[in-house]
Amino acid sequence: MTIYPSKVDWWLPVVLTIPPILDLGIGIFLLSINKQLGLVVIALGVVIGIVIAALVFPCRYTVTDTEVLIRCGLIHQRIALRDIVGVTPTSNPLSAPALSLQRVRIDLKQGYRLVSPADRAGFIREIEGEIARAH
Repeated sequence: MTIYPSKVDWWLPVVLTIPPILDLGIGIFLLSINKQLGLVVIALGVVIGIVIAALVFPCRYTVTDTEVLIRCGLIHQRIALRDIVGVTPTSNPLSAPALSLQRVRIDLKQGYRLVSPADRAGFIREIEGEIARAH
């Protein structure tokens, strides 16, 4: 069993932290004008930050001898190795449990999944090895 953390593009933490920080800043400013409104906006910023964190952390991929486990925050997926027909590097920007655009496309008998392991080559090599052993 090998755990591959997600690669994280430099710009993503910036994009993900702007909404809650901006909200907190506006809330602090509003405290001087309307204390109740300021507290509501600050609370909203905290909630936004918690929701973003719950959807993003941790982001990792685990390869076992029978399956690939995808974990990105509250998202949990299991992919049986027997259902994988191929793995290839990609930069597909579609929404996925991935924190980078340097991704791996896992082609399945039905559909595909996108992930972004920091060690793309190692991830691909391990899955291909596990698939070969299973067949």
